[in-house]
Amino acid sequence: MYVVGQGWHAEIGIPVEELNEDLSFYRKVFSGARVIMFGYGKKTFFTAPPDTISEYFVGPIPGPAVIHVVGLRVTPMVAYPPEDTVTLVMPLGGAHALSAYIWNDLAKDAAGNRFRHACPSRERPSFASRLRAHVRKLPPSCRVCRQ
Repeated sequence: MYVVGQGWHAEIGIPVEELNEDLSFYRKVFSGARVIMFGYGKKTFFTAPPDTISEYFVGPIPGPAVIHVVGLRVTPMVAYPPEDTVTLVMPLGGAHALSAYIWNDLAKDAAGNRFRHACPSRERPSFASRLRAHVRKLPPSCRVCRQ
């Protein structure tokens, strides 16, 4: 397991071979990924591109949340600054328990199917994408998808 600090935001990384059955669909979504990163945050912060400077200040204001998911082709120790990344050794069954916790947090319909929110437009990146680009550029070879 990995924990990556990104200022006011943190992400949890689970190696793909340690995802439980419920989260195994991410192996197909992020084909070729070694680690799946999960970050919790405000929906508008992750999905809506800002139109004015005032929208840059909405992050701390409470609102609906989403789980931001990223597939990495390399470990977080390579993809992110090592000083911002911690590797955790989980007890037996710990990865599956963490996967179950994340699965329970995913929004689902009445039949138990998960919802997927639209990704930001590639032509007009979200505020979170712009912020990450300014703070630290992740080489394309390190990522599968930055949704």
